Amino acid sequence: KEEMAKLSRQMATSPEVAHVADLTGSAIYCPDQLQAIHQTGLTIYLEAGQAHYQTMLDNFLQDPKPVCWGTLLDSWDQAIHQHDKDAIKQLPELYKRLLDTRDQLYRAHADIILPMEIHRASTNPDLLFEAVKERLAR
Repeated sequence: KEEMAKLSRQMATSPEVAHVADLTGSAIYCPDQLQAIHQTGLTIYLEAGQAHYQTMLDNFLQDPKPVCWGTLLDSWDQAIHQHDKDAIKQLPELYKRLLDTRDQLYRAHADIILPMEIHRASTNPDLLFEAVKERLAR
């Protein structure tokens, strides 16, 4: 949250400087800072797409990283603490709901949405920049 606030201040006080920031999936849980960044810059959502959810879940399970889940894990956390043996089976569905929720929120804040096929095919910054320019021209 502090880093996002710092970024929004930098963007507001030095508009002549180009700022590029990867806000990661958890940025949506800092709505005030995200809105401030959105007001002073161009927000691009690099869409994941539901077709890639299983791959993303597999990656997460193989190499778990800290994730902000919002309130999605409240009932699951209770089940784990109650030693419910079926709780782990709920994780794939909860992860899908997490990605769906983030998708909706990022779409709401995005100026441009780049589908996964486009941003993954952009193998260097110039190609990604061209894809953004094309979207801006629409």
